[in-house]
Amino acid sequence: MYNIHAHDQQWVSEQIQPLPRPIAATLLKLYKKQPDRRAANTYLRESCKLIEDNLPNGFSGIRLKWSEDDLRNAAKTNSKKCFHLFHGKYPLNGIIKQHRVPLTENIEIHSVNEILALKKRCQSLGRFGESKGVTPPDAKISENQPIEIQYRRYMAFKKRMCDQNWWLHALRKAQSKKLETASHAINIVNKYAGIYASDISVNRRKDQNLRNKQLLENMQATNELGESFTLSEISDKNISNPRVRRSELMVRIRGMEDYANKSGLKGVFLTFTCPSKYHRSISSSGKPNPKWGGYTPLDGQNYLNYNWERIRTAFQRGNINPIAIRVAEPQHDGTPHWHILLFTASDRVNDAVAICRKYALEIDGNEPGADKHRFDVKEIDPAKGSATGYIAKYICKNIDGSNLEEGIYGEDPIIAAQRVDTWRSVWGIRQFQFIGGASVTVWREIRRLPANNDLPEEFEAIRAAADESNWCQFNDLMGGFHCPRKEQKVKPYYSLKFDSQTGEIKESLYGDDLIEKLMGVVFADQNIITRYHEWKIE
Repeated sequence: MYNIHAHDQQWVSEQIQPLPRPIAATLLKLYKKQPDRRAANTYLRESCKLIEDNLPNGFSGIRLKWSEDDLRNAAKTNSKKCFHLFHGKYPLNGIIKQHRVPLTENIEIHSVNEILALKKRCQSLGRFGESKGVTPPDAKISENQPIEIQYRRYMAFKKRMCDQNWWLHALRKAQSKKLETASHAINIVNKYAGIYASDISVNRRKDQNLRNKQLLENMQATNELGESFTLSEISDKNISNPRVRRSELMVRIRGMEDYANKSGLKGVFLTFTCPSKYHRSISSSGKPNPKWGGYTPLDGQNYLNYNWERIRTAFQRGNINPIAIRVAEPQHDGTPHWHILLFTASDRVNDAVAICRKYALEIDGNEPGADKHRFDVKEIDPAKGSATGYIAKYICKNIDGSNLEEGIYGEDPIIAAQRVDTWRSVWGIRQFQFIGGASVTVWREIRRLPANNDLPEEFEAIRAAADESNWCQFNDLMGGFHCPRKEQKVKPYYSLKFDSQTGEIKESLYGDDLIEKLMGVVFADQNIITRYHEWKIE
């Protein structure tokens, strides 16, 4: 083992100075494994440069070593800087000088120049945010919008950029991605180092979950009847609870398969994998992949999303109408791949598979192993078992690891699920998505209702199907798996939220939208309330 030469100690310290302790310790450990001084210094220099080159803004902006207190201080400083940037040395006049203008009141715009001045100052705020390593809020502003709407959107943008809480959330999110990008770059995310996600991100996620749990346990919801529950108790009863989430997914998949069987649809199990340039490390050894192109797992997810958009478009052109569930999960180095359980008419299955294969191999389809590893198809044979049973292990693996003896790489399934949760959280990846089927919001809402003979018979049949967890029958009664949302028999019912003391309509925190509250469902133009109580959080 090579020890740091006395003349190199200061240089080594400067190289690892921007890095958090776990990453720095890993680099030093590998540094000492090099055969000689030249190799060790070359390794450290190239590794640190690789990290910096792969980070947005490099080592500037959000620091990898920042603690929670550092993030809070930066959020406070940046929000104040935005306030001064916006108001500037020369204050804006006219309507922009006003404070909050309620959405229920009209705004009189006297000059387009006022909006142009507002636009320029908001653009400067956006550039400042980017310089600090965060993505500015999406203002959703178009020059084609009425000038009054543009005004409200720009003012909401300004309020966000001047809000310390907005900055804290944005900084946390950006730092998490930056830390995982650094770990990914130096190849410490793989089954031989930290499977699916880095240890530093996993530990941060544990701390975050603990803070969230303590917060929920210390917050209490009380209704107008005086009934009180902690937010933790409420959370355990909805899909925030992994067990509830897993059970609901399995019920919906089973219902989808029941519909496919009775409708004569044929099922296939498809797996899409990214090209080799998206993979950081080699599966068999964990060594760096020489073909890696600097891509992150999020880049891989975007690639798969782009491919699927084109596949869906081709399906529409070919009049192929599948129902399916898509599961996104990480490979050992965090690179995503997709499993899709897809049902379609038996005479269109080959066409659907051909379309999927075409787009799966369109990029780098001639590279070695592409035919074998990039796209895989398995036909569902009911004689050998149900499709639901086939995909169940992927659902369990990606939620809580229950009912599994071990993961795909032999890892502990419970620990693996925690690492998958970190992977999902850091990169913002949607794990599960259904294609086709009725509104799950309606499903959840009407399951809150008891049997009620006063409601129309047709609605009661839909409610009973949901109450009995019969997703297949529920969809049939709602209009079918392919029924457009706007034509389904029951729709969610939202109502504007009012201040119970003043009676005024409540607006969003930044004043660009009215707050709508889910109150129940709509059937045959009749509003059916499922949420009876007003809750106050203390």
